[in-house]
This record gives sequence, structure tokens and C-alpha cells, in this order.
Amino acid sequence: MIRSAEHRGSDGFTLLEMLVVLALSGMLIAVLAGVISLGIAARARVTAVTTNQRDFADFRRILTRELGRAYPAFVVHGHAGSVDFTGTSDRMTFLAPALDAQGQGMARFHLAFARRQGKAAILIRTALATPTPGPTRTAGFARGLASLRIAYFGRPRSGGTPRWQDSWIARLSPPSLVAIRVAFPKGDRRSWPALVIHPGIDADVTCMIDVATHRCAGR
Repeated sequence: MIRSAEHRGSDGFTLLEMLVVLALSGMLIAVLAGVISLGIAARARVTAVTTNQRDFADFRRILTRELGRAYPAFVVHGHAGSVDFTGTSDRMTFLAPALDAQGQGMARFHLAFARRQGKAAILIRTALATPTPGPTRTAGFARGLASLRIAYFGRPRSGGTPRWQDSWIARLSPPSLVAIRVAFPKGDRRSWPALVIHPGIDADVTCMIDVATHRCAGR
């Protein structure tokens, strides 16, 4: 017996209908994939921004705290002397009271722009200097950095008006200000604002620093 066209249509989908369903399913899958991809990309951007902000906040907190407590120990070299603070355009070293020594010792801090296996970062190394040298601790920041530049504000060695300089070596006092600027590779969306810090203690060779108050003892 021959079935009518109307009866055949009630038995299932025609080839054309199947093709339409497959096409619509493919479009729906493509749209969903695009939405998921955009969501993943947005989440990655938010995570990157959050990590960058946290990285900068940690770096600023540590360096502001330690450089703000810098101890201007005077080091004698033969018949001359200088404050124990050395800085170049990509590294800096100074003394500050050691937090883990309960104010009874001094720690040496090294900040440097370091490259390892083609990657660069800011490294802060800390080691107890007195009364007994201790192990070195290292913290890394801004991994994947393109460059680091440190500048120092104060009077030039020859005298004159204070200005920004690329180095601070063998001086009688610490710089008045330290500015730190970083740059990231092209295409890297991270950015750090310039960080300007005032070293907390000015050098005075007649001053015996009280590490508890950061002031000259008896003053």
C-alpha cells in the first residue's frame, strides 16, 4: 500500500529538516564557544590586573618600609669615609633595622634588576648584617620586566643645586629622594606608576641612631 505524503511526514524528519537542524546546532555551538572564550579571556584579564596590582602593592609596601628606615652608617675608607648607601641605575644597597631581630640588629637590603634565562625581574635580597650575619632571603617582583631605572635626588658630588642623578656612590649622606620606574615589554598590559621614596634617616656623623625611635640618641 502506498502512503500519502502527509502520512510520510508524520513518520520523521525529512532530509531538509535534518540539514536545517544541524546548521542551527552548529551556529548555536559556535555562539556558545565564542561566549565561553570571551568569558575566559575576560577572567584572564581580570586575574592579570589583580595580580599586577597586588605585585606592585607588595613591592611598594616592602621598599617604602625598609628604605624609609634606612640607617646611615658611616664607613671609613682610609682617610675618607662615606655613608653606607650605594645606588646605581639598576641596583641599590643599604642598611635598615632588622624586623626579625626585634630592633637589636641591622639587615642589609639589596634591590636589583636581574636577568635569568632570558627573563627579568626585580629582586630584593635581605640578610641580617649585625650582630651575626644570617641567611639571605630573596623576593621577586614584576617578573617578565623589560627594564628598571633608579634615580637619586640630591646635591651632586661637586656641589650645586640638588637634582636627579643616575648613581649615588661614596657620598657623605643618603639621597633626599629615590625614584624607581619600571617598564614592561611591548604588548604587556601591566603598568606600574613611578615610586618615589624619602629615605627616613638623614646622615649625621655625630649622631648615634636609636633603632627604636630612628632618631639620634639623647635628642
